[in-house]
Amino acid sequence: MGRHGDLFRWADDAFRRGLIDILAHELWRKVRRGGMAPWQLGMEMLRVFGREFFPVTKQAPPELRQALEQVWDILSRYAQPEPHPQTKPAHEVEQDLAARREGRTAQGGTVMVPMYRGVRAMPADHPLVTGDMVPVESSNVHSIGYDLEHHLLYVRYLDSAGRAGPLYGYHDVTPDEFLDFLDAPSKGRWVWSNLRERGTVAGYKKAYFLAGITHGYVPRHAVLGFWDGKLAELYRPRTTFASGRWRTSPLPLQVVRVLEVVKVPKPRLGGR
Repeated sequence: MGRHGDLFRWADDAFRRGLIDILAHELWRKVRRGGMAPWQLGMEMLRVFGREFFPVTKQAPPELRQALEQVWDILSRYAQPEPHPQTKPAHEVEQDLAARREGRTAQGGTVMVPMYRGVRAMPADHPLVTGDMVPVESSNVHSIGYDLEHHLLYVRYLDSAGRAGPLYGYHDVTPDEFLDFLDAPSKGRWVWSNLRERGTVAGYKKAYFLAGITHGYVPRHAVLGFWDGKLAELYRPRTTFASGRWRTSPLPLQVVRVLEVVKVPKPRLGGR
């Protein structure tokens, strides 16, 4: 009976794992389609499997209820994608960054950081690891920070009154670049050399987004667009959701300059 008992236990485990897989697939499908709340999903699945597999008892056994709880716990903790950074008040962005790195700073010691070339041991309390915003001496930059998980550089600029202004996030910035930015004697010159195209208002080297606003002011979006049938650099008003309400740039559309389109001759192949 020992072998038979082991066989039955193995079959029971396999059946339970199969149920978990089925439940996980069904729950995830309904969640992605904007389905019911977690407790409603659980009750529905209990009714479905209780009627299908346990018609005599008319009630799902505790093992199945436990499996449902495990499935939902896994989905709620791991299956949901982390939200992309959205426009929000600057202090909330900083709080999010600090919270995500609380575990790292508590450990102390050093953290091995993948750099552009090789791996480097960094102190656990270094801004590269913690994500803290670092105040800097500059005529147009207030503070900078780095999101090591998503390779985002955050730059808070000064507003026209010299106060902390809007916060922008720049994609695909390496840890090496953040350290270089941190050590740069001129933060403004570094921005023009590495993030933006010098001499333009809409040109950029790194894709960026508005990550936070201050004093309720929404800056306009510098873009390339068409004005009177010609390509131009524009300051276009933007609308964003921040602090529980929709806000719009107070300043109107502005044409910065009309650009001249230059045709570049095609290179000749195979000739001199």
